[in-house]
Order: sequence, then C-alpha cells, then structure tokens
Amino acid sequence: MGSEWGQARLGDLLEITSSKRIFRADYCDDGVPFYRGKEIVELSKGNTISTELFISSEKFEEIKAKFGAPVAGDLLLTSVGTLGAVYLVRNGDRFYFKDGNLTWFRNFSDKLLPSFLHQWFRSPIAKREIDKITIGSTQQALTIVSLKSIVLDVPPIEEQKKITEILSSLDNKIALNRQINITLESMAQALFKSWFVDFDPVIDNALAAGNEIPDELAARAARREALRQQTNKTANETTVATDAASSEQALPDTGLSDQRLPTEIQQLFPDRFVLTEEMGWVPEGWEPAQIKDIAEYGNGRVDAVEIDRDNYVSTENMLLDKAGVVAASSVPEAAQVPSYEKGSILISNIRPYFKKIWLASHSGGRSNDVLEFKVKAAGTEGYLYSLLCQDSFFEYMMATSKGTKMPRGDKQAIMNWAVAVPSVDLRELFSEQVSLFQDSVVSRNEQSVCLADLRDSLLPKLLSGQITIPDAEQQLAEVL
Repeated sequence: MGSEWGQARLGDLLEITSSKRIFRADYCDDGVPFYRGKEIVELSKGNTISTELFISSEKFEEIKAKFGAPVAGDLLLTSVGTLGAVYLVRNGDRFYFKDGNLTWFRNFSDKLLPSFLHQWFRSPIAKREIDKITIGSTQQALTIVSLKSIVLDVPPIEEQKKITEILSSLDNKIALNRQINITLESMAQALFKSWFVDFDPVIDNALAAGNEIPDELAARAARREALRQQTNKTANETTVATDAASSEQALPDTGLSDQRLPTEIQQLFPDRFVLTEEMGWVPEGWEPAQIKDIAEYGNGRVDAVEIDRDNYVSTENMLLDKAGVVAASSVPEAAQVPSYEKGSILISNIRPYFKKIWLASHSGGRSNDVLEFKVKAAGTEGYLYSLLCQDSFFEYMMATSKGTKMPRGDKQAIMNWAVAVPSVDLRELFSEQVSLFQDSVVSRNEQSVCLADLRDSLLPKLLSGQITIPDAEQQLAEVL
C-alpha cells in the first residue's frame, strides 16, 4: 500500500440513502422502468434487461423534483436477498427503484471516485466487509447504518483514476467482445430469416423461372424483383465501363452483395411454392414437419465428479435474450446429473419468455430444468440452433406452457411445433455458412473468460496496494 493511502468510513465520503417509497397504486403498464433489485443484478453483469414494472413519467418527475433520482455516477447496491451486486449509473439511464431492496450511493466527496468505489464493491475485500455486517437468516439484508460504518483504504485521487482505468480497460474489452458476439449472432439470424422464413432465394428462383408467387409473398417478391433489376443494372453498367476502359474492374459495392447467392447455392433452393394444409404456402419439397422429426431430447447422464462451474448449465447461469451462458455460481452435490454434448442446443424450460438458449461449445452437465436438443442429421446443428432462436418458437413454448407464476414448457408440446423443413443438404449448408460466426463467438467468449480471470486477480491486489500500478499495466499490455 502506498504511503499516501489513508483510511475512511464510507459514510464520511458520500451520502448513503434509499428511494422514496412507491406503492402498488403507482404501478402502470408502461412508462419509467421500476427496478426491484433483480434487474440491477443483471445490469451489474453487463446484461440487457427487461422489467415487469413501471411508474408513469409524471410520477417519476414528481419524485425526482422532490427527492431526486439516480444520475450518472451514482451507485446502487443490492441490499436484500442477493447482496452486494453493484451498478454504476450511466449517462442516459432513467429509472426508479424499490426502497430497501437497493441502497443508493450519491453526492460523493472529492476524496472518492464513484468508479473506484464501483470496482471496490466488486472485490473480495468488499465481500468480506459485507459478510461482517449482513443481518437476518431467512432473508439476509444490509442496513444503511452498517454500510456507513465500513472502513476502506483510500488512495489519492490520481491513483484511484489509474486503478479504475486499468480495471475498466478489461471490463471494456469484455463488453466489446460481448457486443461483437451479439452482432455476429444477429448476422446469422438475419441469414436464417432470409433463407427459411422470408424464403428470399426461393422467391428469386420463382421470379427468374416465371412461376406463380403466392399473394401472401407478393410484397416481398416485389422488393426482390426491384433488387434483382437493380443488381442486373449495376452489373451491366460496370461491364460497359470496364470494356470502355479496356481493363479489368471488380463489381462495385452496391450494398446488395449480401442479397446475392453464388449459383451453386442458389440452385439448392426450389423455384416454386406449394400450398399445404398444415402451413399454407411453403417451398416445393420442404415437407411440413415438427421439431421431433429433426431433433430429439438428450437423456444422457454424467458423474458429478466431471462437473465444475465452467461446464455446468442451469437456468441461473443462462443469460437472458439468447446471450448464452456464464460460469455457474455452484454445482450440484448429486452423484449424477443430466449431461449435454458439444453441438447440442440447451434451452431453459422455466419462464420461456426469458429466451435462454445456448449452442454448446463443449460437453458437460445440466440441471433438470434445462432441455437438451440433439440433431438427428449430423452437421445440421447451426440450422437447428437458429430455428430454435426464433421468437416464434419461444412464443409457442409460452403458449403451450404449464403454470402461471413460473410457467414451464411442455416437453411433448414443444416437439410438436410445426416447421417447414428444407432438405438435409440445405440445413448442412446453412450450418456450414454460420459456423464461422459461431466459432468466432466461442473464441471471444474464451478470451473474455481469460480477461475476467485477470481482472479478478488484479482487482484485490490493486485495491489493497499489493501490486504497483506499473506492474498491473505491464500485465494488461500482455493481453490487450
């Protein structure tokens, strides 16, 4: 620890308070998000979230004028049930929160940076301090009085800035990896939608062959025809310009390159639609089927000794909105648990509206509330994953689920979901096309795990002065 470091009570460095109480009568269907604590837990992990509760904008502005509302630089700490999850309020955040569930840190003195305290609360040092002041047995909690009494080591502001910059650079790289992965997943889903939902290649082939377009697809066909004509026009104009210049010239980027398929791929799609009783108009040769025709549930078991936090998947460590999984907080003590294999698709069967799904990048164990889907045709894993990622699938799971407070998917009904299944060749081709996206996602996830391990290693050492800033910067330079 540097000689200029001091110690101070947390209550002497900032204001620690709670929110104005909100009554049930103040809830409404839309407006300003109202957080009860679990939302802050998700935000603190860097996840996107949704909330079930809102208060009106008018009510929010009334409270804000009288009592204030969270602003950029404030901190919120979960203080009931799940303890110690901390969130640093960002520019643009507009929400209110339940009093008691969250503790509000604001009005920082010039001796403490909010970003430094944010990192401190994420460290093992803070966990030990929180454990000392936790009250309750069945419902654990933190009080404002006890939080004010916490004593922490406080370096000079310039050192706080450097420590925060080092740790934040790792957080930012992890966040960037997460955002890139979201983009790659979106690209894969866009390709799936174009091929197997909007039937773009089939429409293109039908237009080229002069075959009938169903009325339901007429608007889409008109856009595809306009696109086709524009593409042909651009290609012709480029050819003329190339001939005139007597030199080779590549096709210009028209912004439409992602709409054109190589001939060998285009030929795998049919050129007409047929009317089916089960699903209406579908591409010729694509049989109306159900999930059970192309996938089956996994029923394997694995010994618990082969399970650890990195390969165990439960509903708790699956992320919302198709964001994959994180390391589990714990593993079961049972002798065996259900297993899953690399390439399987795992879906949380609890509260399907959370849309928790993961394409397994390795084998491991899972809880009973996580379903494992295995393809019947090897090499079609990417297709099945993208199919089950569709919002319409999760809506079907909800519509056929059992229970109200905690809806659970009906395993038999799930397998009866109707789909128009393309040929195995097309499913294999699509899986091959998106495998680069999926491999890149796995690679970035693995890098993020390493970065998180480094951050978690540096965090307590920097905050306690056990490692110098230059030494930490050297370790950082080796990985970024």
